[in-house]
Amino acid sequence: MPGTPESILALRLGGIGEVLAVEPALRALRARFPTARLALLAESPAAEAARPHVDEVIAADAVYRASGPAALVSPRFWAEAR
Repeated sequence: MPGTPESILALRLGGIGEVLAVEPALRALRARFPTARLALLAESPAAEAARPHVDEVIAADAVYRASGPAALVSPRFWAEAR
């Protein structure tokens, strides 16, 4: 299929409830793109809840909060998140 991604990075920064809330989306991504490598960036230990649905869990060691959707494209937000 043309346009099939090789890898997908899902971001879900928040507590375990927020990670659990995106599980249906992770399952849908896996079903739609079965050969893509699926990774999730989430706060630890909440990230572990999604491990059955992804190939890789990237655990953030600190709590990061965006002040809104525009903050997600801010270089400052990403510099602090790193």
